[in-house]
Amino acid sequence: MITLKQLYFEPDTIKGKKINPIVFKKGLNILLGERSDNSEKMNSVGKSLAIEMINYCLFSDFSSRINKIPNDVLSEEQLICLDLEIETKQRIKNITIKRKRNSKSPILLIVDENEQEFEKLDDAKEWFESIIFEGSENVLKPSIRNLLSILIREEKSSFDDILRPFANKKFFNFNDAIKPHLYLFGFDISFIDRMKQINKTITDNEASLRDINRTFKNMGIDVKTVRSYINDLKDKVEKLNFSIEELKPGEGFRQRKEELQDLEYQLESLSALRSSKLLAINRIKKLPQFEKVNPKRVEIIYNTFREGLGDLVKKSLNEVIELHEKIESFQNKIFDQRLETLYGEVHDLDGKITQIDSQISKIYKVLNADKKIDSLKRALKEEKEKNDKLENLVDKYDTLEQKKEEKKTLEINRNQLIKLIDKEILEKKKNIESFENNLKELHQVIAGNSRCQFDIKTSLQAEYIVFDYRIDLDGGSGMDRIRTFMYDILLMISGVTTSRHLGFLIHDNIFPSTGRDDMVRALNFVYDQNKKGKNFQYIVSLNKDEFEAQLDKFEFESGSVTKATFTREIPFLGTQYREI
Repeated sequence: MITLKQLYFEPDTIKGKKINPIVFKKGLNILLGERSDNSEKMNSVGKSLAIEMINYCLFSDFSSRINKIPNDVLSEEQLICLDLEIETKQRIKNITIKRKRNSKSPILLIVDENEQEFEKLDDAKEWFESIIFEGSENVLKPSIRNLLSILIREEKSSFDDILRPFANKKFFNFNDAIKPHLYLFGFDISFIDRMKQINKTITDNEASLRDINRTFKNMGIDVKTVRSYINDLKDKVEKLNFSIEELKPGEGFRQRKEELQDLEYQLESLSALRSSKLLAINRIKKLPQFEKVNPKRVEIIYNTFREGLGDLVKKSLNEVIELHEKIESFQNKIFDQRLETLYGEVHDLDGKITQIDSQISKIYKVLNADKKIDSLKRALKEEKEKNDKLENLVDKYDTLEQKKEEKKTLEINRNQLIKLIDKEILEKKKNIESFENNLKELHQVIAGNSRCQFDIKTSLQAEYIVFDYRIDLDGGSGMDRIRTFMYDILLMISGVTTSRHLGFLIHDNIFPSTGRDDMVRALNFVYDQNKKGKNFQYIVSLNKDEFEAQLDKFEFESGSVTKATFTREIPFLGTQYREI
């Protein structure tokens, strides 16, 4: 059992004002606070903030409300401290937990004056769990924060769901939400993690099925008739393959096709070489020809130069003409020889091209493709497209069928696990009935009748465990709040759940809109249970005006149970500030 002792600060002054600790006792503890107008983001009087600071000391993540306090009001170096007492079967331990507003700062824990410091929040939680559960039964337990989640209900949770004490309920996994409740009722909660894994696998499986179905839809195929579509496509492919085989003469088609491709490549190469030879021939033919020698013109030039050169030039006119003709003859001979060579090469290429054409023609004839070659090419292309489509469809369809079978297996496993849960519920039937009897007694106190019910059942829905819990009060948020109050109180004091309960409960402003008579009867019941010797601690924050309006109806002295009163003049932190 845990008993909270006091909440305080180190140092204990804020803006020069001393902040007194809030001291708690066993039994009923009330925090009173005036209503405040927070329209300008000014801080409220602080009763909810005090509860949030308790939660923060008990290893919650960094609080948004605490984060909104300006540094000049609450320094990041100032320690928020919580003293508590842990009573185990072996002994009682006094523990102090100290945290700074700076969530990155280490957490200081003092156990019977022995200090330990933890850099990581998870390490501090683990250490705290080892102390709380020391000497307890060797069963799987929820994490400390999971268990505390239903013991500290903040006002922002709205108190409208007994299983989920969170503001953002839709983001919290059902398996995590149900775990502390079943643990308190004595269930072996090991099945919850198994169910969580099965449900996750089912969710992943369903996501895969949706993706495959979407693929078929995008292809214009109704998933309900996809098998028929595949069978029809297979038939078309088989017929197409038969048609192609008709175009393919014999077993050697593939080899012939490869040979044909090689010959066509050779043919292209030879044709290109032949074209280059013909281009060279055309260039030679277009070269300018030497003009025939004009003897008369040569004679004039010859006589002119001979007179100037004297005896240096002895050659006769006929010799000059003869030399020119030799040069012309040599030039023409070279061109003629080159042309003759090129023509010969072209002739050889023509022979090779003719030979390859003949080979190609024979292959076409063997393939019977002289008339069908275009049809063959089109058929081969269509064959590839249809086979690719068929292969893709068959693959998707096989995956679809596999996922369907996988889902069946998972659902079988899930149903078998639900049967095991049903078996355990049956084993815990007496505990559940005892809790319902306690509920009827409390319902008689609050509502004046026993028209209520409580049961735990299984369901085939995603939320596979149902707490069938109903009360007979007026509807609305007020009914939700009193319904939650009764359930939480009974978890703490009912004989069937007390042994695993941590022994304390905190409700932040749970009674507004419940009806003042309901609030009076609820608080009187808590006080009466403490008088009867029930060992528990209940901390509740209330609106000051609502509480004080009913003082004459309470069975207790308000001063004996009121642990702090916050007003606009004297707020929790001793000062007014604008929230960040």
